[in-house]
Amino acid sequence: MTSLPLLCARAALDKQATQVQIFHTQSALADYVIICSGQSNRQVQAIAESARMTLLTAGCRLRRHEGLKDGRWIVMDFGDVILHIFQQTIREYYDLESTMADAERIEIPHTFYQ
Repeated sequence: MTSLPLLCARAALDKQATQVQIFHTQSALADYVIICSGQSNRQVQAIAESARMTLLTAGCRLRRHEGLKDGRWIVMDFGDVILHIFQQTIREYYDLESTMADAERIEIPHTFYQ
């Protein structure tokens, strides 16, 4: 497995993202989808900035993004990795995890949570 999804998850966890999930998809859009939550607009935006800087440093550019200004649901397209960062109530409403039922879940190392 490529390390980009794990780098992205680590960047989110560094900003105290919760319920971080990595899915390996069979989609033409991306190989990996990461879903996580933040408590507030500012935290969601901080998670997004952390992911952007981490993946940029790793040589991956941000192709497209939506929701940065509002901070309720941000989606970031890094090519092989798509990151969704939600406030919890928005995440529950849209329930993207249910659309990933056939995707393989990638385990995040326990050391990332320390």
